[in-house]
Amino acid sequence: MGRVLRNRPRTKGPPNIAHAARDFDVNERKFRNRFNGIPSKSEYGGHNKTLTDDQELAVCHCLNRMDQTGISSRPRMLRSVADSILARNHDEPDTPPLIDPDLSRRFLKHHPKYIKRKSKPLAHDRKNTHDPADIRAHFEKSKAACDFSGIQTGDMYNYDETGFRVGIGRVHEVIYQNNLTR
Repeated sequence: MGRVLRNRPRTKGPPNIAHAARDFDVNERKFRNRFNGIPSKSEYGGHNKTLTDDQELAVCHCLNRMDQTGISSRPRMLRSVADSILARNHDEPDTPPLIDPDLSRRFLKHHPKYIKRKSKPLAHDRKNTHDPADIRAHFEKSKAACDFSGIQTGDMYNYDETGFRVGIGRVHEVIYQNNLTR
C-alpha cells in the first residue's frame, strides 16, 4: 500500500482509492481497508483473547522456568499461572477475569514450541535401575537451578530424582518444550 500511495499523482483532496487500486492492480476493498487502518486477517489478533501478547510471553517464560527446574507442568498449572498473571495485572476493584478451562488446549495450539504428553509413573523395578551418574547429574543441575533462583532447601517439598511430584502416582498429561526429549 505504501508503494501505491507514494507513486500516486498529487491531487487536492483525499486520494481516489478506486483509481489507485485499478492502476496498481490491487483489490479495491482490501486497499480501502488498509488505507483506513483495518489490518489483514493474518495481522489481526485473535478475538476474545484474555491474555495480551506480553502476558502470553510471561506464561511462556514461566513454563520454560518450570521445565528448567524439573517441574512437570500440567494443564491445570498452566491455567493457574495465567490466572495469577491476570490477577497481578488487574487494576480495577472488581474480581479479575478468570481463564477459560480450555486455555491449555488453545495455548498449545498457538504455541507449537510446547507439546502435551502423557507422563507415566516409574515402575518399581525401573526406579531401582537408574544410572547413578544420571542421578548425580540431575541433582547437580537441580542445585545449580536452586542456587540461580535463590531457592532454599527448606522451601523444597517431596523432591527426589523424579522431580516435584506431589500427589502424583498415576498417568497424567504434562506440558513439555517440543525441542527437549524426555
